[in-house]
Amino acid sequence: MLIRHALQRTREAFPGTGPLGIGDACQFDGITPGFDMDDPRHPASTHDQGGNQDVAYFQTDGQNDM
Repeated sequence: MLIRHALQRTREAFPGTGPLGIGDACQFDGITPGFDMDDPRHPASTHDQGGNQDVAYFQTDGQNDM
């Protein structure tokens, strides 16, 4: 909910803001991504219950280099 709120406030301040990319939050069962396949992408418990999330930054120049 915090990310949704921050995105809403960003879009209010900067109309036309594109979508925010979220890379990893947690698996459907709430544990760190990849543990269900014995191939975790992060150390154990780092994304449990969505506690840590990987998000992309906002960029408007189209270069994807920052």
